[in-house]
Amino acid sequence: ELELPLDIYTPLAMFATDPQVIAVRVESKFNTFNELVEAARREPGTISVAVSGGGTGTGRLAFHLVERATGAKFRYVAFKGGGESVLATLGGHVEIASENMSEMLAFVESKKMRVLAVLGDRRFVQAPDIPTAKELGFDIVAAVGRGFARPADVPKQAAAAMEGALKRVYDSQAYKEYSHRNMLDNGYLDSAGFAKYLAIQRGVQEEFLRAIGA
Repeated sequence: ELELPLDIYTPLAMFATDPQVIAVRVESKFNTFNELVEAARREPGTISVAVSGGGTGTGRLAFHLVERATGAKFRYVAFKGGGESVLATLGGHVEIASENMSEMLAFVESKKMRVLAVLGDRRFVQAPDIPTAKELGFDIVAAVGRGFARPADVPKQAAAAMEGALKRVYDSQAYKEYSHRNMLDNGYLDSAGFAKYLAIQRGVQEEFLRAIGA
């Protein structure tokens, strides 16, 4: 089980999810997500994937879900951070990367990397030509929740005041511009909704870590 209990926090508000994307360098032989999946089914464990967070981050979770949904099998190369995994993919040291779009946006915009699928509930407004895995027939969603929390002992009145202030930030034009620039999938959750989201995600993470033997 995860050693960090949720009850040490008071969730205040969640602003958005930050979906994972699956990407290759533009010279890759893989032009679509389906091509990648079929190749990893034919030759399991031969296609290399860069994953950050020491091999237990959201990118690794993303490919755990891909494997579970498709029957494909990949070979993993762990890096400390998303920037390292993207650069390793760009340099041809590994074949695939799964990170947040913001980690590789500059390389996608300069046509040095190609995104095969978004692992979110919907396409990016800023990149409407990139399909979601769901659209391609695979029920796969992997995203980082972006929100705010305080220690559990914060007074209820103070927590309510902070929650109200955060809602005003979420509704502001400045946040709308920030989220658009960073390709976040906005969806506000109040304190109670955020707590439910965290409980669900904790279950997802525990299943994932057990499955990979972490």
